[in-house]
Amino acid sequence: MNSKRLTGLRTNVLAALIGLLIAFVLGTTLYGQIPKSAQGRGLLGAFGDAVIAGPILLSLHAIIGTLIVISAATAVVRAILTRSTRLIALTSCALLCVLLAWLGGSSLADTLAPGADRAMEWSTAGALLLYAVVLFLNTPSPAPNNDVLPPSQHDTPRQDQR
Repeated sequence: MNSKRLTGLRTNVLAALIGLLIAFVLGTTLYGQIPKSAQGRGLLGAFGDAVIAGPILLSLHAIIGTLIVISAATAVVRAILTRSTRLIALTSCALLCVLLAWLGGSSLADTLAPGADRAMEWSTAGALLLYAVVLFLNTPSPAPNNDVLPPSQHDTPRQDQR
């Protein structure tokens, strides 16, 4: 696999992980702050009202969530470029989790459905886990340092020094 492509994928996945954590923290502070104007407007209408008419934390939460969807889709494209079946599967499942979380949030804003908040939470947890696995499985091993000799070779003079 190409080292530059893996580095790009790791960077993308790390950005998605950080975004998910920020969105999760923001989301836990938003109980009861969905604007009434968002209800009954459909998923995209509810999303728009949450961004425009909602409190600042809700707007940030919705915008960051949308950026995470873009980052998750980009991670799948980067995984495809690596041609690694494992990475493609992991990032595709993470994208599915991110999309479910985004849809759960929009559904919550639209209908205040009782299960929508749980769908967001569990989908976010799934995406976090999958992205952590991607990072863990693709951490580069340190390059060997050929300039350092083992201790036993430091003490013994070379043939040309005798």
